[in-house]
Amino acid sequence: MIGADLDRLVEAVTDEVTRRLAAEYQVKVARTPR
Repeated sequence: MIGADLDRLVEAVTDEVTRRLAAEYQVKVARTPR
């Protein structure tokens, strides 16, 4: 039971981190002159 909750928590955190990293990366790319 705790293992399943932990899996869900890890998944949620991973999704959040991925979204933030992607957003930061897009901002950096947008600011970089081509």
